[in-house]
This record gives sequence, C-alpha cells and structure tokens, in this order.
Amino acid sequence: MIESINMENIKDLKKKLYKIQCQNWIKSKIEGKGAIGETLELLLGKDRDNYSLPDYNGIEIKCKTLSNKYPLHLFCCTFDGRPLEMQRLLKIGGYPDKNNSEFNVFNITVYGSNKKLIRNHAYQLKVDYKRKRVKLVITYRNTNRLVTYMSWSFVELEMRLTNKLKYLVIVPGLKSKINNNIYFKYLNPTFYKLISFETFLNLVETGIISVTFKLSYYHSKERYGQFLDKGTSFDIYYYNIEKLFKKINVYM
Repeated sequence: MIESINMENIKDLKKKLYKIQCQNWIKSKIEGKGAIGETLELLLGKDRDNYSLPDYNGIEIKCKTLSNKYPLHLFCCTFDGRPLEMQRLLKIGGYPDKNNSEFNVFNITVYGSNKKLIRNHAYQLKVDYKRKRVKLVITYRNTNRLVTYMSWSFVELEMRLTNKLKYLVIVPGLKSKINNNIYFKYLNPTFYKLISFETFLNLVETGIISVTFKLSYYHSKERYGQFLDKGTSFDIYYYNIEKLFKKINVYM
C-alpha cells in the first residue's frame, strides 16, 4: 500500500517530468558521465549532490539512455566493522594497473551465484542469515584458505536500501550530439515501489544483484599514488528491475 502523501509526491513528480518531456530536445547542462541524470535534476530544481537520500521528496530518480547497457547502481556501501578494510582488500587482491604497473588496482564485479576468479583468488558473495551479514568470501586458489571477515551488516544494507530506494522512478532518454553540443530528450517515466529487504537478500544470493569494487589510486599531482576508493556499489540490470521493485500505476 502506498501512503497518500507519497502518492501525491509521485503525481507531482510525474507532472513535472511531463512538462520537461514537452520541451523536446534539451541541451545538456553538465559535461561528462552522468550528464543525462544531472541535467534532469537541475531541470527539476535540485542541486547536484552525492547524498544517500532520495533525489526528490522521497523518490529516487534514475536516468538512462536507451543505448545504455550498464546495470543500475542501487547504492554504494563500504564494508563495516574495520576502518581500513578497503585498503586491506586492495592489498590482498590488487593487480597492476594496465597504464602504470607501479600501482595496484582492484576493479571487479562479484556475485553470490558463482565465484569470480582473479589471479590467485576466487571471490563470491555469501548471505549469512545466522549472523545477519552479507560476506565477501575470498578463497586462495592454492591453499583453499578462506577470508570471510569482510562484510556488510543487514542493518546497514537495509537502511541504505529503504532510505534511498523505497520509491524509484526510471526516466529513459535519447542522446544526440549537434555541433559539439549534447542534447537529451526525456521519455515516459516508470514509477516503482521497493518490494522488501528480504527480496533484496534473495537477489544477492542468486546473483541478480551484484557488487562492484573500484579501488585505485589518485592520479593528481598533489595526491599521486595515494589510495582511492571510487565506490563499492550494489547493482542490478534494468531488465531485472521488477524482481526488486513493483511497478506503480500513476494517474494524473
């Protein structure tokens, strides 16, 4: 059941998105990756941010071009329990950067349904219902020794998921380049409501939801070579979205 105040917010957002659609092709207000989403947020009067809260009155907004084959980033969440865990993971599994072998990186996607093999290690997600944690299980291929202390608590994951993604709207769009300028055309949005945290855990177990690590180093002169965590994200492909969310019919 959708609370009346949330349905009013959804209807209000749909009206505003419709007005933006009526503008047809809109010149991008941002350069670089993510411009389609950030341009839409600016059109809605929202400032650029990185907060873990929903974008618009309790509703998370996700934009994608029709040609985008990448998964949807649900939320980012680092390991809990130890402050230097990500640096420790890079030390265990890092491999030389192809552009500069002096430094190691760790850029991989891990699933619960199968092991990911990288160099001398295998990585897999495990949902531990007894201890209420999602673990990253690392197996040393030569010895079968396990590392399982890197994990996310159910409490932290549920808070991230329900705070940010209780309600979601996906706005597809088209992209065109004219005279070195980028233009976007926003299409019909689809609204969703999160099914449950239990569903989320099941999708992690079955490999529908994955985790992507992006551990690297700074390239800037001031901090060159220092550890850089670009974000650890829980992701799902758009074609699986209705396994985690239920579609909402919105009538204006």
